[in-house]
Amino acid sequence: MSHFTNMSPTNEVGKPLNSHGPVRCLYHSAIGVDVHAQLLVCCFQKHLPETNQLLSEQAQFGTSNSQIKQFVDWVSSHKPEIILMESTGVYWMSPYEALESAGFTSQQLAVVNARDIKAAYGRKSDKADARRLTEFARMNSFKRSFVPSRDIRTARLIARRLHHATQDCTRESNRMQKLLSCSGTRISSVFSSFKGKAAQKIINSFLDDSYPEFIACVRSNCSRLRATFTDIVDAFRQLNTPTFKELLLEQRKSWRQAMERRDRLEALLRIQMKPYKKTVDQLCAIPGVKELAALKILSEIGTDLSSFRSSEAFCSWIGICCGNNESAGKAKKSGTPKGNNYLRAYLTEVGQAIALVKTYNGFA
Repeated sequence: MSHFTNMSPTNEVGKPLNSHGPVRCLYHSAIGVDVHAQLLVCCFQKHLPETNQLLSEQAQFGTSNSQIKQFVDWVSSHKPEIILMESTGVYWMSPYEALESAGFTSQQLAVVNARDIKAAYGRKSDKADARRLTEFARMNSFKRSFVPSRDIRTARLIARRLHHATQDCTRESNRMQKLLSCSGTRISSVFSSFKGKAAQKIINSFLDDSYPEFIACVRSNCSRLRATFTDIVDAFRQLNTPTFKELLLEQRKSWRQAMERRDRLEALLRIQMKPYKKTVDQLCAIPGVKELAALKILSEIGTDLSSFRSSEAFCSWIGICCGNNESAGKAKKSGTPKGNNYLRAYLTEVGQAIALVKTYNGFA
């Protein structure tokens, strides 16, 4: 694997920007960072109002811990007014947090979506991208991405892993039910849900205990089920082979491991979000919003939404509003914009729960 070290910066003193005076820029100095998996390509520009000239310097750094420290030292030595970097996957997080630890504020650090500053076809290179980022930063001509505080970003990582773990639990339970159906056993004909307490007791007894103990377990739990004792025993008759039992034991093990992982992540999320208990309680006051849903929602947006100029912009960022596709005065078909898929899933789940609420506090 190749490693990149700090290259000798290239210094350039530019000519006068134009004959009519300097380009109107909000910031006199800026740094643009083109982020890659193993490479950070940087460009520094500073405008000198006295001589109407532009100082430019470029450098490259690797992404190991020591090389990121060199990158932070290089950035700090230039004291830029703003630093702009692409939100390339998750690669932007480590340099962003390193700069954050070095004392740069959220107003000085900005992350932008690569699609908003895409280069023209045939004119793309790493150095050109870094230079273009710097120019956009100096002119303040970019759309800043929403970046919450560090503890909220950590909670967001946990919540997203929890979301995937919950999906894994659903997949494993579906595989368990499918495996039961492969043998010709229609578990749904005797259990309304094979994940219920009585159903799980019977299934576990069938897999772990001897046949007489299984019969006793069915007798003690069949009164809580809609099916009769005979129907339940007959449903398990075709499963009484060593091969199917081994397959079911293996699938049950995978299912339990998925549920244990989900429970660990849920506990970790609760610990991470303890400082925000008051805000979580306020979200839980909304009908249909439970504690876990509130934790997930808060882990995506945090407590400071001042980055969004309006509620409409916030809805567009989530991706729950209609997109626009109009040309020559004619509106064409368009879907919803690409937004935060996780937050949209959480809000959809809450919305479905609210739809099932018939009354709240006595009001229909």
